[in-house]
Amino acid sequence: MNYEAFNRHIFQFYTLRNSTSFCDLGITTEDVEKICSIQEIHAFAELKHSWNDLLRIEKEIPQYFGLLAVQCLAATLMEADDDNSHRDYNVRLSQLLGLEEKHTLQALYLGDGAEGPIQEQIWQSAVEFLRLGFGLVIRIPDASSHAGRFIQYPKSQALLSKEDLKRCTSFYFVGWEGVGSASENPVRGETIEPSYG
Repeated sequence: MNYEAFNRHIFQFYTLRNSTSFCDLGITTEDVEKICSIQEIHAFAELKHSWNDLLRIEKEIPQYFGLLAVQCLAATLMEADDDNSHRDYNVRLSQLLGLEEKHTLQALYLGDGAEGPIQEQIWQSAVEFLRLGFGLVIRIPDASSHAGRFIQYPKSQALLSKEDLKRCTSFYFVGWEGVGSASENPVRGETIEPSYG
């Protein structure tokens, strides 16, 4: 499979799976492998060189959806392993892309234009393209200048982590007995105190 075909399949995956206007770009290994093997991603030269070219539209589809899927997959893999630093994310993404030099990824995030980092341009473009063309709303963080600024976008789309699930579980157990009161955990017989923050 070539990158253009991968991108088209990923684009279809994202646009067809949403039944409401709110969507996310989270993706699992199983989702990707229904389209191509993880090892095939290493062969996509388009993801190893300037990402500026991915802003182009081919057959009415921007060419960055495949990249966004790979970035979101790296975030999902990282969350599954409880490794949450930007360094851990960059290692995951470099492995998925088959990059050998650690500085290559930073150069790819920055791109080669004067209009700001290409990573931010691509994510903003995807938000606008899906909103205007399909009525789909994706929430992403505002652009920033702190460490991790380039990975905040795929991390915001990652599927729930183990820590997120712990918080959600506590919230739902509290909800059974009423907000603000402790409730009995029917699974373990524990009392769970509500936590807001």
